[in-house]
Amino acid sequence: MCSKLMSCGGRAPTVLTCMRTMVSACRWQRGFTSPAFSSASKHIRQTIVAAMDNKLPRNALMSEVVYGVLRVLSLAYSAGMWARKMAYKARLLRAHVLPVPVISVGNVTVGGSGKTPMCIFLARLARENGLRPLVLTRGYGQDEDKMMMKLLDGIAGLGSGSRRFEIGRHMLKDENDKLQTLHCKYQHSPGSMEALYNNGFKYDLVILDDGLQHSRILRDFHVVMINCLDPPTRHEHLLPRGRLREHFHEALQTADIVVLHNVDKTSVGTVEEIEATVRQTVHHACSKSSQVAECRKSLVLRSRFTASRLTRLTGRRTDEDSQWLRNEQLDLSTRAVYCFAGIANPEGFFLSVKRLSPAVYVGETAFPDHHMYHTRDLEVVLKDLASKPSQNEKDGKSLPTLIVTTEKDVARCGHMMIDFFDDEEVEFCMLGGDLVIDGDTSQLASLCL
Repeated sequence: MCSKLMSCGGRAPTVLTCMRTMVSACRWQRGFTSPAFSSASKHIRQTIVAAMDNKLPRNALMSEVVYGVLRVLSLAYSAGMWARKMAYKARLLRAHVLPVPVISVGNVTVGGSGKTPMCIFLARLARENGLRPLVLTRGYGQDEDKMMMKLLDGIAGLGSGSRRFEIGRHMLKDENDKLQTLHCKYQHSPGSMEALYNNGFKYDLVILDDGLQHSRILRDFHVVMINCLDPPTRHEHLLPRGRLREHFHEALQTADIVVLHNVDKTSVGTVEEIEATVRQTVHHACSKSSQVAECRKSLVLRSRFTASRLTRLTGRRTDEDSQWLRNEQLDLSTRAVYCFAGIANPEGFFLSVKRLSPAVYVGETAFPDHHMYHTRDLEVVLKDLASKPSQNEKDGKSLPTLIVTTEKDVARCGHMMIDFFDDEEVEFCMLGGDLVIDGDTSQLASLCL
C-alpha cells in the first residue's frame, strides 16, 4: 500500500486523491471486489462529496461529525500547502527547469473545469503555429490518457505519470529507454514528428496538464480554468471540506490567462458577474503585491464545449446509419435519448446532449468521476430507462431509444459497455467534442506561444 500512496507524489496530493488511492490499494491487496465493499466505498465517497457541497442533512449529529472531521483535514491540507509554498520560496525545495517553455493549465476547484480539453486546444494551436508540443499529464485515471492519445495523434507527444519532470526531460531528448523506470504509462510520438530539431530536442514546447499546483516544474505561463457552472466564488473551504484546491485570490496571482468555461450553459448575467469578480480579484491581488511592477495582468477569455463527434458503438451499421453518424448537425430529432456519465461535471455533459435537441430527453444517471463500471451499474441505467416507458413516445408513436455516454467513460470501460448493450440489443453511442474559445484566438497565441 505504501508504494500506492507514494504515487500521489510529484504534486501536492489532495486528501481526497489519497483517500481514493487507499481504497484502491486495499481493494487491490485484499481482493475486495464484492458488491458490499463497492457499495460501502461508494457511500463514503457520496457522503464526502455531499459534505463538500454542504448538502448533508441539517441538524443531524452524523452530519456534524462528518463536517468536523473534514474541517480538521482541510486545516491540515491548508497547513501542508502553506509549508510547501514556503519551502519553495526559501529554496528548501527546488523547482526543476525544463529546457523548453512550459505552459501550465490548471484549475482552482476540483474537476470539471475543462483542463484537458484546454490542453488539447493549446496543442492544436501550437501545431498550427509550426511548433511541436509535448503534453505532460499526471495520469490519474487511464481514461483521460487514452482519450488524449487518440485526439493528439499527429499533433503532440504525450507523457503520463506522476514524475512529470523526469518524463518530460527524457522525452524531450528522445530517451525512451529511460522512461520504463519512471512508470510512464503512455508515451506517444506521432510519425510526422519523428525528426529531431537542430537544437537536439524532439519538442519545443511543454503543456503541463493540471499544473497550477505543480510547483516541482518551473512554469513560464499559467492558464487558469474556471467552471461557470460551479465557480470557485461559490466555495469557501479547501479540500476535503470544500472543493477549493487553493484559495481563489492566490491562484489568480500567478494567472496569465483566465478562461471562463461552460459560458454557454449558464446565463449571460452569471458569466458577467464571474468575470467581474475575476478582474476585481486580480486587481486587488496586484495592489497588495509587494512587486507591483512584476504583477501579471491576466487576459480573461470565454470558452465552451461544442459537441462534434457522435459515434455509434452497438446496433446495426447500415449505410443510412453511417450517414447519420457523419452528420455535422448531430440530428437526434427522431430518437429518445438517455444519458449516463462518470465524469467530474456530468451536468455539463447532460446539457450538451439536451442542446442537440433530441425528440425526447428521457433521463440521466450520474456516476462518480473516474468510475470503474460494472455490469450492475449498466443494469441500473436500463432499469431507470425501463421505468419511464411513456417518455419514449412522441405524438403517440414509440421512438427508438439511444443511450449516450462520454468519450472518457468509453475509454475507461468501453469493451464491457459495448458487450453489455449489444447483448441487450440497445443502441449505444458516445459523444465527444472540443473546447472552443469565443472570439479571436490570435491574442492567446501571441501571449503563450
